[in-house]
Amino acid sequence: MSLATLPAEILLLIASYLTKSSDLRALLLQNRYTYSVLHSALYTKDIRHHGCSALKWAAKHNRVATAELSLEHGAHKVLSAAYNKAENVVMGGALWASSDAKDEALRSGAPFGGNPELYPYSDTPFSLAVKEGSVEVLRLLIRWNGGAVPRVLERATDRHEPPRIGVQLLLLAAERGHLGVVRMLLEEFGKDKGVDVNAVDQIGRNCLGRLILGTCLFRGRGITETGEGEREGEGREINNKWAAVFHLLLGHGANINHKAENGRTPLALAACSSTAPDDCEPIVRLFLENGADPSLEDTDGRTPLMHAVREKSVWFVRLLLEYASNCGDGKEPGLHKGDFTRLTPLNQAALGGDEVIFRLLLEQEEVHLEAADVHGYSPLHSAAVRGHTKIVKMLLEHHRRVDVNRRTEVEYWTTPFIASISTDKDIVRLFLTLSDPDINALNNEGTPVLALAIHSAADQPDDDIVHMLLEQKGIMADQPDIHGTTPLMHAAIEGISGIVEALVSRTDVDVNSRDYKGRTALFWGWPGMESMKIARLLLEHGADVNARCKDDKTPFLAAWDRFDFDLMALLLEAGAKPTWVQEEIDNARVFHPSKLFRQAVKLGHAKMAKHALIMITDSGLPDPTISPDEHGRTPLCVAAVHGHDELVEVLLAHSRVDIERTEQPLALVLAAMNGHEEIVRNLLYAGANSPDPSQGYTYLLEAMRHGYREVVKLFNDVRHNSSPAYPSWLPLFIAAVYGHEQVVKMFMASDSATMARTTLATQSANMEKVEDENVGGAGSVDLTPLWLAAEYVWATCGTESSAKFVQYQKSNRPIV
Repeated sequence: MSLATLPAEILLLIASYLTKSSDLRALLLQNRYTYSVLHSALYTKDIRHHGCSALKWAAKHNRVATAELSLEHGAHKVLSAAYNKAENVVMGGALWASSDAKDEALRSGAPFGGNPELYPYSDTPFSLAVKEGSVEVLRLLIRWNGGAVPRVLERATDRHEPPRIGVQLLLLAAERGHLGVVRMLLEEFGKDKGVDVNAVDQIGRNCLGRLILGTCLFRGRGITETGEGEREGEGREINNKWAAVFHLLLGHGANINHKAENGRTPLALAACSSTAPDDCEPIVRLFLENGADPSLEDTDGRTPLMHAVREKSVWFVRLLLEYASNCGDGKEPGLHKGDFTRLTPLNQAALGGDEVIFRLLLEQEEVHLEAADVHGYSPLHSAAVRGHTKIVKMLLEHHRRVDVNRRTEVEYWTTPFIASISTDKDIVRLFLTLSDPDINALNNEGTPVLALAIHSAADQPDDDIVHMLLEQKGIMADQPDIHGTTPLMHAAIEGISGIVEALVSRTDVDVNSRDYKGRTALFWGWPGMESMKIARLLLEHGADVNARCKDDKTPFLAAWDRFDFDLMALLLEAGAKPTWVQEEIDNARVFHPSKLFRQAVKLGHAKMAKHALIMITDSGLPDPTISPDEHGRTPLCVAAVHGHDELVEVLLAHSRVDIERTEQPLALVLAAMNGHEEIVRNLLYAGANSPDPSQGYTYLLEAMRHGYREVVKLFNDVRHNSSPAYPSWLPLFIAAVYGHEQVVKMFMASDSATMARTTLATQSANMEKVEDENVGGAGSVDLTPLWLAAEYVWATCGTESSAKFVQYQKSNRPIV
């Protein structure tokens, strides 16, 4: 028996076990018989388990027959359950299906879950029919709802708004430009049935406001529905579906100047939402031609023109200005109206930097060029602050003059010219060539323009603004600020040698000008090459190296406060004569030659240490070179540890012969341990004629241990004829144990090792006897390298052969 010929009861039983609608549909389509038997089962299953998807599909595609069948098989009960009669709202949750969960979660931001109450904003058959323009299905749904036109829930646009707010279907239809739906709702149902042409949504927008937003939200979908546009529009309106809807709504009494909760009219909403004309421009024209008032302000005092300027909507600004000039009927678009901050459209355009919009506004003869905001900023000032060069040029070239020296109305006032100093050199050039700025003006803090330019020069590598100002006739190049600080001092503080050079070369600049504390430009600066260059420039142009300020300080003492040792050395070479009390005071800020010497040693500054020693010697102060620090190290030892070659030379030149033996040995050990080749060389040669034959042996051990090849070579070259007081093999053994193969190779290639190998070839000796008798001198036979080879095998865990050491040959190439 075929499945398709089974009794109806069995077919229905089988259908009840099918979980997938696709399986049930396949069975239903076997033949006419199965279709007639299972047709009702398919709709019933859809209603129970799939949220009336058939009814929603019919609403989207305007399939009346499908919608009627779904309603007849029980969908009307679901609609009744979703309908809140008291509030006249259809809730989407009752029509929610598990298959909709993922899409709803993405749209609503709610967590994914199977609870329909999580999705009250799900589309209902009513909202789907309206959004898709399904007039017949919507009419059918309203009839099944008892003739009442319900509202549907719409997601709030702000999280602080009430969560469930119903919106009329008329607003949704107007927003999408569905003329058929709008006509049906307005002409077949009245206000008592839930259709009010002046109803508003959750933020107070009426149907015209939603319509004009729809032209922005659904751009590119503005083609008129078939047969509808011809009844309502003509000319350029005929291809825009919102035009016909606009006329219909207006004809039924919609308020064209209705204000939403934020005070914005439909015209203002359009200005805020659209930057491209597309479908929106024809509708805006319709609004203006039918009485929309472009001068109405919102709660922030902003007109549609101001919103268009803020959004940089060129076409909207041009349209409003054209309307005002041609057929404004006395309704000025708010060209002079300021918002709550007194900002006018022209000032807003200057801030935004849109040159096209600014030019459109500037071409209006009645525009106020000097209109200022609540802080006193004019359009010129706003453009200068933001660096909009072309807008500044437009204002300066306008036939009505603008004031470049106009002050703002705040405590920290400024002028357009002063503000431009720290923004853009091209704007400064425009001010200097096209207007009459006060080039010697002071800002609110008493700082002259030239000083401001100097402080901003760090962001301008070529220092163009400063040089442009210096080229101006009448510039006061030595003009002090409120503290008496001259531009030259400001340049020294900023460390810009190019500006200092430009200033000191002028005859109207005094390098020895003093501020109110008596300081000259030479007092200023920070450690670095640029400050040294500035100091040389000042000294070359006659700066007083021993000038004293009111605090009894000189440039040298000011440099001491900053520990700028390079500058102190330069000042001493230039003739600085620092003074100090004979007895050293325990205060780091009080200068004393002994403190200077200790700091110079700590920083390794040889030149400054030398100057300090000269001052100490000339003053008869105690010699600091023999005084140990907190770690018991003398200055020579400190210099040796840190590798300060030049400082070691200075200290060796200063050291007395009777103290060399106490300082130099330890310094030599420290230099050898740290591998400072040049210092080891200086110390070795300084003590090369020492009568102590063992001097330097301990240092050789340390160099061997650390593997400093060049240091070992120095010891070997200087001490190879010395007769050590310790076993001659010990340094080599230490180098081998620590794995410094290159050092071992070099040592084995020395003259002493070569002589030992030659002697080994012709003579047999006892290794213990040699070591016990400690045979010394260059010609002594030392067999310990052979013993050392065995020790090296032990030290390297057998990874190297002992024969390797006796095979070393002296290299003819210099060791580098």
